[in-house]
Amino acid sequence: MKKTNLLLSVLALSAVIISCKKEEEPVVIPKTTFVDVAKITTINCVPCHLANSGANFEARKKHVDNYTIAKGLATTILDRISRDETAVGFMPRGKAKLSATDIAVVKKWIDDGLLEK
Repeated sequence: MKKTNLLLSVLALSAVIISCKKEEEPVVIPKTTFVDVAKITTINCVPCHLANSGANFEARKKHVDNYTIAKGLATTILDRISRDETAVGFMPRGKAKLSATDIAVVKKWIDDGLLEK
């Protein structure tokens, strides 16, 4: 009888231990900043929208490598890079559409509050 009670106790304790799950820590996704966006714009928006481009036409005044200017144009940038490649105003002009990942980074930057750093 004692062996049976001991065996049942061990089984019950084992069941409790096995059924306990370790609480998983929540996944923390870092906020997107202008630093992340600038990696994309520097590659894809050069030379037309770069402050040191030297040209003096209207589009080049929209220096997307400058945080303050890019912040003010953020929704426009997202709109332009999200358009179909055949649509009027599509960016980057004359280049392939940005990847869905790159577009998502710009969107997340806006959603995260347009942080600089």
